[in-house]
Amino acid sequence: MRGQVPPQFAQIQPHGPLAHEPFAFITVGVRSKWPCRIDLVEDFGVFDGPAGTFSGVAVTMPHQRDERTMAKYLIKASYSPDGLKGVMAKGGSARAEAIEKLAAGVGGSVDGVYFSFGSDDLYAIVEAPGHEAMAAIAGTVGQTGALSKYETVVLLTPAQIDDAANMSVDYSPPGS
Repeated sequence: MRGQVPPQFAQIQPHGPLAHEPFAFITVGVRSKWPCRIDLVEDFGVFDGPAGTFSGVAVTMPHQRDERTMAKYLIKASYSPDGLKGVMAKGGSARAEAIEKLAAGVGGSVDGVYFSFGSDDLYAIVEAPGHEAMAAIAGTVGQTGALSKYETVVLLTPAQIDDAANMSVDYSPPGS
């Protein structure tokens, strides 16, 4: 949804000779406590900065981040007897489509949905803009009663682990 800003976050006022063109010079007043990714019009480059008022820009809000800034999560779920009846009645493809729609509703996407044998019935890898989006998914799904167990696991890339390994942490173990 690049170039489209939800009304609760911004007021878009096109101006200038290209005001009728998509992504023309616009003035955007952004009201947000989170940083925004700012894509400058006419390929002037990218500026990542704090929320504020910018001229001649298209704004990507935090819940509309592109795939380079999306976090990945693993959903592990087990169906209740009623939930399993629903899966068997409509099939796995219908359930995967429902999960894709659920993720898209919070600005995310699905990398894959897998059904399994064992302690969990379903694994899904979801990209989402942040923990808040995944909490919204968990709350929405959890209250239906279709699942007997649900867990969200935050997935980290090797580069994120490299970054963590390079952080200095001040910690003393108990008893030291």
